[in-house]
Amino acid sequence: DTLEQELAGSWASLLGVTIPSNQSIETYRWLGLPPQMRLWLNARVAKGLPIKSFTIENAEYESTLRVDRNEMRFDKTGQLMLRIGEHAQRAAQHWEKLVTDLIEADGLCYDGQNFFDTDHSMGGDNASTYKNELTSSEVAALNVSSAAAPTATEMEAILIGLAQYFYTYKDNAGEPYNQGAKSFVVMVNPNMMGATMAAIRVLLGSGGASNQLLVQDFSIKALVNPRMTSTDVVYMFRTDARMKPFILQDAVSPTVEFLGEGSDTAFLENAYLFGVRATRAAGYGQWAHAIKATLS
Repeated sequence: DTLEQELAGSWASLLGVTIPSNQSIETYRWLGLPPQMRLWLNARVAKGLPIKSFTIENAEYESTLRVDRNEMRFDKTGQLMLRIGEHAQRAAQHWEKLVTDLIEADGLCYDGQNFFDTDHSMGGDNASTYKNELTSSEVAALNVSSAAAPTATEMEAILIGLAQYFYTYKDNAGEPYNQGAKSFVVMVNPNMMGATMAAIRVLLGSGGASNQLLVQDFSIKALVNPRMTSTDVVYMFRTDARMKPFILQDAVSPTVEFLGEGSDTAFLENAYLFGVRATRAAGYGQWAHAIKATLS
């Protein structure tokens, strides 16, 4: 029960699209967007979709907790059951670890560039290059009084600036890629938690003159990620598109297993084993739905 509840509340599902897997390595054909409607002149003009391919390989994961049989028998205060519940909780957070590892590693995505980079391309008729690794050169608000401790007012400008930057991306046909984007997640290190929460409260609060984002049905959710190592970086992700920044490739969902009374472990070692296992992998999805911003 704990495992199911925690899986449902994981933030990984906000940033990643879950794709079932039935083999050890999955190959994805990344298709560009279909063309925009045009004025009909004489005849139709048929255009294909730019295609790129990449693979994601599954891996097996496990976590096993060994509990002495007598500890279970004499656990009057329920401490062991709490710990077993926490064991399931940590298993449910595994997707969050895998996604954070991807963010920190900044590996190659489908266009052959690092996921956060300064020269992404959409292909097709669009020969332009785009950045999703930003500094104050692209968003002036990233120049703050303290890179590791921006003020709430500075964070307000940062959030607006990053959301605004999403609208600069064009698709493979040169059309706006993030047209209609209104839901975003901002991920920060705990050192920026206070400023980020305060900024969102002003931008989306129930009253006051500054909350124009709320009036326009925008949403910004804060994710405080203690796994982040950088203290001067803010990430923003678009979350209301069909495609997500990351792929959660699920081959075998977390399965709880137990060796108790009657098992070899109980007979030979006087102990029980609680185990969780899963087969899965996380991979990079759409870079144009993710921005890395370094403060200065």
